[in-house]
Amino acid sequence: MQEAMLDKAIYNLGSVKQMAKKLGIHREHIYAWIKGVSKIPLEYALQIEYLTGGEINWKDLVPFHLVQRLKHLTLQLPKVDLPPCELVYVAIERIKSAPLEWPIDERDKAILLHKQRPICLDEKHRLIFGEKVFYLYQCSAKKTIPAWRVSLADLANGHYSSELFVKNFLISERVALGMALENFLGNRQGQRSDLILKVKNQPVTTKKLSKVQLMNSDAQVSQRKNRPLRGMIAARLGFGSHFTYQNAKKIKLCAGTELIDQVDQEKISISKATKLCPALSGQKKNACKANNRQ
Repeated sequence: MQEAMLDKAIYNLGSVKQMAKKLGIHREHIYAWIKGVSKIPLEYALQIEYLTGGEINWKDLVPFHLVQRLKHLTLQLPKVDLPPCELVYVAIERIKSAPLEWPIDERDKAILLHKQRPICLDEKHRLIFGEKVFYLYQCSAKKTIPAWRVSLADLANGHYSSELFVKNFLISERVALGMALENFLGNRQGQRSDLILKVKNQPVTTKKLSKVQLMNSDAQVSQRKNRPLRGMIAARLGFGSHFTYQNAKKIKLCAGTELIDQVDQEKISISKATKLCPALSGQKKNACKANNRQ
């Protein structure tokens, strides 16, 4: 059982070399675990559980007698800020992605795979950004791909520091996260059909209540202190104000590749880029196409 879970952990993290690098140990230690020469210490079993996003349970890696000794203890790693701090290797076959909408040009193919920016996934392994990189890995018949794993529910509830997103992600990537969060919160909204209200002692059918909208508790963060949803998303992702986020979103959706790259590299500000792009300065919102360039 332990040997099988260790093999699964190595596959999840990419290779023995990658696992050793992430754990901060020599490869010889992992080879000793594989051969059964030594047992996996508890501290490394906990780290493996964290690095694999909980897919590998620490209890499946350590000896049974140790699990029995610690069964009354609760061993948990802190949840705050974990995904942006650590990259994980994810099996490509597990990733859910829509068909590629933009062609792969020679510039994309010229960049070596290991120098491509990591993709980003939500907690259900749905692709948030990095469509082209994901497609290139598929074409190269790779088994795993480096990815940021971000929980949209935790992001909505403020479990991440905005500074980490500013530090680790490009502006267009943060916009993609914001758009994914918008869709997530929108999908979490629903209609209450479990209550029957009474008006003058007369029951009101659920059909008459169909216009009453309630938001899931995960999305209620947008309602605190009457804070608009876009303002909350801007704050979560370090855009400063919802105006800046809205402009950055327009740039991602409507601007060309060159302008998006200049904004990502901070060679030009978001406000200036908005004025330079004709599609943004005019009223041609319907003509804007999703020119995302990950």
